Amino acid sequence: MSDDLIPTMLEILAHRRVPKRATLVALVAHHARDEACMAFYNDEQVPETLARIATWLPLARAAGDAALTDYLTRLAGYAAPQKVDRRAAAQRLIDLGRCAAPSRDAIDLRDVPGGFEGLIIHSAGDRRFRIDAATGAITRSRR
Repeated sequence: MSDDLIPTMLEILAHRRVPKRATLVALVAHHARDEACMAFYNDEQVPETLARIATWLPLARAAGDAALTDYLTRLAGYAAPQKVDRRAAAQRLIDLGRCAAPSRDAIDLRDVPGGFEGLIIHSAGDRRFRIDAATGAITRSRR
């Protein structure tokens, strides 16, 4: 799906009685999830991707779907340095799973010096990523 469709879909969602509302919300969330997943998974255009997702936030708020707004806010927030505890590290990996949120068990989160390591779940093969506890930076593990 093209990013160009997202603003239109969110504008349609602002009409509370729109048919197939849940389907539109799921499509927007799925697109955002896949875009963020692919950026981190391939280490390509991560800042640009998160910035693009951030531009959808005002329309998502106007659409009035709290769960979608919260999800997009979390994704966009991964661009800013912030301290991360174990719970927040797990949430990052869950948010970045391809197509759907994986279970907490599936991400195989482990404590490592200075942060955490776990899996980004992807249909092409899961990859292990490191999350820095001091900055929240997400980078591919070299092991």
